Amino acid sequence: MGAIESFLTGSNTTSNTIFIRLQTAKAQKIGISSLLAASAQNVSSSLMTMVNPSRVALSCSVCQLVNWQIKKDHRSFSDPTFRHVC
Repeated sequence: MGAIESFLTGSNTTSNTIFIRLQTAKAQKIGISSLLAASAQNVSSSLMTMVNPSRVALSCSVCQLVNWQIKKDHRSFSDPTFRHVC
């Protein structure tokens, strides 16, 4: 649940604020560690935040990859223009 929320909002903090108590309460009810549930919530939210469309667009603009989808079809990653890292 938290991963979907962070993908939609682009915020790990928002996801954790909304869902962390629910996740830990459910974990206690089913008999697993609430710390494990909270950790899984935080990690999954963090990972899905990175693939949020607005964050991907921002990263591409910062790295000046305006038409990256078109360019990647014509060039390989061994091309020196794609070796830079933001």
